[in-house]
Amino acid sequence: MPYFLQGSPFSFDGKVVWIDESRKTRIPISPKIRLELIAQAENICERCYNYFENKILEIHHIDGDPSNDDSENMMVVCANCHRELTN
Repeated sequence: MPYFLQGSPFSFDGKVVWIDESRKTRIPISPKIRLELIAQAENICERCYNYFENKILEIHHIDGDPSNDDSENMMVVCANCHRELTN
């Protein structure tokens, strides 16, 4: 579970820690699921289609909701593509 300053209000719904209505902190995807998704993508970024080693690829939540861990909502991307998708 993420670290919180003493006295900060938060609630926990099992996947996301809600600090307030405007900020939320995602609990990381399990390493097992992450590696399974990367293996299914054959170590290829699903946005730029370049090949990468496992440790470089990341998982992007397509709908922007970090609590939605449905496999249809997750996309394997390289760090550059992930940054472009989230900014």
